[in-house]
Amino acid sequence: MTRSFSNKLFPFALYHICTRAYLFPFIVYHKQTDQFNSQSAKMKKEDTVKLISAEGFEFIIDKKAAMVSQTIRNMLTSPGSFAETEHGEVTFPEISTTILEKICQYFYWSLQYASGKETEFHIEPEITLELMMAANYLHT
Repeated sequence: MTRSFSNKLFPFALYHICTRAYLFPFIVYHKQTDQFNSQSAKMKKEDTVKLISAEGFEFIIDKKAAMVSQTIRNMLTSPGSFAETEHGEVTFPEISTTILEKICQYFYWSLQYASGKETEFHIEPEITLELMMAANYLHT
């Protein structure tokens, strides 16, 4: 079962879902509708990373949160002139928007947990398999 939102409301609905439960400061943008939620526009570009889902939705999150993933850390810090390193954005053609949303939530939850705030991280049963495959790829 996947979540269904209209293209016009998706970024705002997704941001609301994420921030309401976890207070995560990330921006969601979709190129096809040219809409975004800029409530967190205070973040500096060099302190953020753009994660792009298979459907083209962009999640702009804190670089510190993205570094929870060993794969993303390697992509962003490897020597050489890789596009991910230069532009600070990573495209995941195999990870759906719903799964990438949950991954972003996990990154922020992991930072909170590491700082001593012990809370439960809820995972919907219908996305468990796909989420486990993405987590395995991202080494999280």
